[in-house]
Amino acid sequence: MPPTGLRSACGAGCGVLASIVFSVLAAGATEPTGAIRLDETVVTGTKTVTQRWDATVPTQVIPPERIEATSTIDLENALGEIPGLYVRRNEQFGLGASTLRMQGADPDKVVVLLDGRRFRGGVDGVVDLRDIPANNVERIEIVRGPASSLYGSDAMAGVINIITRQGGPTPTLDAVAGLGSFGRHLGGLSHGWQATGVRYFLSLLHDDFRLFEQFGDVSAQFSGQNRDERQRRDHASLRLDWDAAADHRVIVSPTFQQQTNPASRNRNWTVGGEWQWDLGPRTHLTSWINRYSFDRRNTLTGFEEDVRFVDWEGESRFAVELAESRLWTSHRAILGVRARRQGLEQLASDLPGEGQSPMALPPVDVSVWQLSPFVQSDVTFGERWSVALGSSFDLHERFGLDVNPRATVTYRPAWWSRVSATVGRGFRAPDLVQLFGIDVNAGGLYALLGNPDLAPETDLAFQLEAILRAPGLDAFLTLFRHRFADLIRFQLLTVCTAPGRPPGCVPDPAPFLPPSSLRFQTTNFARALTQGLELGAELSPFEVAGWPTAHQLRVGLGYAFLDTENRNGIPGEDGKALPFRPRHRVLPSLGWSHRAWGVGLRLWGEYEADAFTDVANSPDAIARNHWLWNFKLTLAPLRWLPETGHGGLDRLVTGGRDVAFFAQGENVFDREFGPVTGQGRLAGAAAYLFGVQARF
Repeated sequence: MPPTGLRSACGAGCGVLASIVFSVLAAGATEPTGAIRLDETVVTGTKTVTQRWDATVPTQVIPPERIEATSTIDLENALGEIPGLYVRRNEQFGLGASTLRMQGADPDKVVVLLDGRRFRGGVDGVVDLRDIPANNVERIEIVRGPASSLYGSDAMAGVINIITRQGGPTPTLDAVAGLGSFGRHLGGLSHGWQATGVRYFLSLLHDDFRLFEQFGDVSAQFSGQNRDERQRRDHASLRLDWDAAADHRVIVSPTFQQQTNPASRNRNWTVGGEWQWDLGPRTHLTSWINRYSFDRRNTLTGFEEDVRFVDWEGESRFAVELAESRLWTSHRAILGVRARRQGLEQLASDLPGEGQSPMALPPVDVSVWQLSPFVQSDVTFGERWSVALGSSFDLHERFGLDVNPRATVTYRPAWWSRVSATVGRGFRAPDLVQLFGIDVNAGGLYALLGNPDLAPETDLAFQLEAILRAPGLDAFLTLFRHRFADLIRFQLLTVCTAPGRPPGCVPDPAPFLPPSSLRFQTTNFARALTQGLELGAELSPFEVAGWPTAHQLRVGLGYAFLDTENRNGIPGEDGKALPFRPRHRVLPSLGWSHRAWGVGLRLWGEYEADAFTDVANSPDAIARNHWLWNFKLTLAPLRWLPETGHGGLDRLVTGGRDVAFFAQGENVFDREFGPVTGQGRLAGAAAYLFGVQARF
């Protein structure tokens, strides 16, 4: 049934949860005289350093203690706990890849940044969250809704900015080692320090496991005689921060990641550099350049590939904070320009075809550039109102100019509440595979072909967000609506075989393929609607009650309602719900810790309602409603021991206080919610990881 707004299916539950949050806050409506937890500093919403509560554009922060309490290897768990973020492991049976959706949009419509610079995910831009190791992350900033006005292409549904760790005056050395289900081996090391004016932080991580045992028959690479083969992943990253002078800072950050499978290898290299210059107490110039390269080699019969991709991107922006005047309390303005060049190289190859006669695939060697000036003005009027207005002007080599404005208005009715409304236009430029790619599969049975005549995907979005705070309580409520147009999908071509171009057929875009091969080509023909509600609240009961205790207890509850409609015009698909989008999700969590005892426990769950797994919404293609439960337990036993007065023993105890053993479980009740048709599991089997972490 087509959506007609936020349906009554959400109404009762959403109303009860919202009433609880507002009632608790209303009970403490006078500003407290005691200390309130300090706000985090954020940068993502406006590209300027701002206290989170004062930022016009709402920004959610996942702090380091939350990352540590849920994640050991990567960021799947830390992000998957957030209402509105849909983390999918083994996304559409992609060799165990974990991808992220926001507000019902596909993963390629969410921008992932490392320290404000774009982190890509191969040639199609879809980031595998496993490519970002948890031991390198300081915090995560989340901006919901359209952000193309500042971040350009792909920032249609939101931005995830991952802030990496820096070295400091005190040297740090962190190590982790673990063994787990499916023969998992994990080892990581990180070290940071400051030496002669240069701060550095180095992190290394290795992870390998038997993928078939956890996810099933996801690929011919892990089947038959390769069922016991391991998928190996290696990460290395380095961050250098140099204070060249009192007003000059330079940051250099190379990273490397490699995934190795029985018949394929993916490799990512990223090298970024940033220069920050304080021209004055209120004026700043920031320039950066980033090079991302990716290559994939696949020798699997019928799926052979040798692809190289390079993405150069750079930005320079000037930010000024104007003096207070009669018109405004504060005024920050940004003027900048972003440039980007992408290149794709796909080597020529001969593949077996009909009757074993080879098919000669032509080489692909193409590039495109984008130039994107942008401007934003962020003005605060008194203590209650602020407005951010901005736009980017994206000039693309192939489809010309695209203008993407955004406006956010924020009102603060009381010290404990704020409401923001955002309207904006987003876009996504076609990637090089969609424009020029040639991907022949199954020995020539079918081919996926690019289309150089594509236009960008666009989105008109509206969002209303309320944020509430009080001692011991954080809560938010978000309403959103996206109207996507010119979405790019593969369409089966009817190729002309007779002269004169009969109606409904097109000239053959791939004459090098056998006539019997099916040809699918990218086309702008689809539209979609997503709308919904996201609600999250976290309560610290001891802090609310004002009880002085070393115990820390946090209780969280999240809820997300999502309503989607496919508007591609294809009979049997038009008007149906988009696949892999459950209408209801519930996210409870419980965390307890006692630092002096060295004990920490976090439990979290995820409920998802029924969701279709195909575009036709077939009755037998449903992921059934289910609960998934996870936990992480840490224990540092040497913290229990008192000082004895014996120097050697006391040194041993003191040195071991930050050595902790951990146990982590995911999908502990081994739920599979189907459908499973020989293509692997939508959720991996129950997995456990045991190990030790040390910090010196």
